Amino acid sequence: MRPICPDYGTRVLVGDVRGKGLPAVGASAALLGAFRELAHEESSPVRIAERLDERARRQIAAVDTLLDGNRPGGAPQALFTERFATALLVEFPPDEPVARLVHCGHPEPFLVRAGRVRTVAFERPGAPLGLGDLLETAPAVRTVPFGPGDRLLLYTDGFIEARDRRGGFLDLAARVAAHAGRLLEALVTGLRRDLLRHAHGDLADDAALVALERLPGRGPGATAVRPPAGGPG
Repeated sequence: MRPICPDYGTRVLVGDVRGKGLPAVGASAALLGAFRELAHEESSPVRIAERLDERARRQIAAVDTLLDGNRPGGAPQALFTERFATALLVEFPPDEPVARLVHCGHPEPFLVRAGRVRTVAFERPGAPLGLGDLLETAPAVRTVPFGPGDRLLLYTDGFIEARDRRGGFLDLAARVAAHAGRLLEALVTGLRRDLLRHAHGDLADDAALVALERLPGRGPGATAVRPPAGGPG
């Protein structure tokens, strides 16, 4: 999801709702709808994450109430920790060559600069959306330099938890490094092909990848964004 906000630049949200079926679809729709509004309303990406967490907790409570009401005797289901969403919020301000990231329990992204790949680590990882009240501190912003030609790769855990026939995981960092010198579209296509080849086309979970690149010569806020690429879930 990528709203472009004149006052705040480009904002991107990548998330992964735990679970399947209608409750997961409803949670996804609620979070995306909230993000579309908050991206234009809130000046702080931290505040966006906090309000998304509030929305997720309300969604969890509503689903729990619905499910509990359908149980014999209305016994509580107590599945609070089984329904949440991991997310990564990224902001590209219009007047600075940086990226601001807010971590909400999501896999850490890769930064590609001059063909070299490194993980953007977070000293204080945030809780997944819907579990924010379990932490005593608010989400924190990680700011990284993001100049012309730099790339950010955001992905869901389907890319790093897919197994081959021997039970081994895909080494996504190594595959990103192998494709780092390619054009953005070719990089995304290559990583998708690597994933499907590794799992022999049999993915047990949804897998999504978003690649973002700062374009040269279009101002400090210019970015190119590739749509998600993944295999069948």
